[in-house]
Amino acid sequence: MANMPLSAKVVARERPRRRAPLRPKRSGDLRGAAKAGRDGARVNVMSVVVRACVSTDELRDALLPIWHYSGAALPDDRFASFARVLPPHRAYGAWDQGRIVGGSGALPLDLTVPGGQVRAAGLTVVGVLPTHRRRGTLRALMRHQLDACRERSEPVAYLWASDERIYGRFGFGLASWVAAIELPREHAAYQGPNGPVGDAFLVPLDGAESLLAPIYARVAAATPGMFARSSDWWQARILTDPEWRRQGRGNLQCVVMEFDHRLVAYAFYRVNAKFAQGIATGCVEVIEALGDSPHTQCAQSGATSSTST
Repeated sequence: MANMPLSAKVVARERPRRRAPLRPKRSGDLRGAAKAGRDGARVNVMSVVVRACVSTDELRDALLPIWHYSGAALPDDRFASFARVLPPHRAYGAWDQGRIVGGSGALPLDLTVPGGQVRAAGLTVVGVLPTHRRRGTLRALMRHQLDACRERSEPVAYLWASDERIYGRFGFGLASWVAAIELPREHAAYQGPNGPVGDAFLVPLDGAESLLAPIYARVAAATPGMFARSSDWWQARILTDPEWRRQGRGNLQCVVMEFDHRLVAYAFYRVNAKFAQGIATGCVEVIEALGDSPHTQCAQSGATSSTST
C-alpha cells in the first residue's frame, strides 16, 4: 500500500474486517520442524511428509522436482556429479503418499569471510512440483534445511537464486553481484604495458587438479565469498566436460601460467569457432580465470585473449 494514493489508503482502512474461514494449520507455520523431521513431519492437510534422505536412491528422488523444470529426465551422469558432493543426509525430500513432490539440498562448504573461513550450507536443487505449490511444501523444506544448519553449527546458508523474489521470506538477502561481459576484440586494448609474464602452457583436464588446486586455494582463502574446493568437487564439477555442458560449443581447455618456477595463474576457456564468408566471427568463452595477484591475473587474461578466433 506504500504506493497507493492517500484516498485509497483511507478506503482500505475503513473496510470492515472479515473473519477468515477456519482452515487447518499449514506446515509452513510449524516450528521445530527439523526435530520432527527425523521421523517425518506432515506439512499440510494432504499427505505430504518432509524428511531427510537416507540413501542415494532417495537423494535421486529429491532432485527430480527441480529437474522437472528442465523439461527432461535426470541423466545418470548429472546425478552422479551431484552425488559426489551432496551426501544424502544433507538433502530433504517431500513425499505425498510415497511419491516425491519436492526436494532441496545443502552442500557442505567452507566459505571465506573477512577474517577467515566458516562452515556454510550451499543450498541447491530446491524445487516443488507444480501440482503441490502454494501448500506450504517449500516453506517446510526450507525450515528443515535452516534448522539443520543450526544443528550442524553452520552460521551461513547461501544460494544462487534463479528467482530472487522467493527467498527473502526465509531470511536471505543480496550478497553479491554477477556480470557477463562480451567484448569485441577490435574495441579492446590494454591500458598499460602487457608483456609476457612467465610461461603459459596447456594441460589436459585429467591431470590438472594437482596444478590448479593450490592456486585456487590461495585465491579463495583471501577472497570473501569464495569457498574451498574438495578433490571430489574438482573432479565432479570442474574437470569434466560432458556434452550437456558444451551444448555445441568448443571443448573445455585449460591453460596454466608459471612465473619464477611457481604456478601463479590458470584459466578454463572454450574456443567457439565460427566463420562467415571466410572471416572468423567466433569467440573465446572464458569460464574461469584466476591469478594469485593482480599482475598474474592480467597476464592470464592476455594468454586467453590471444587465442581469439
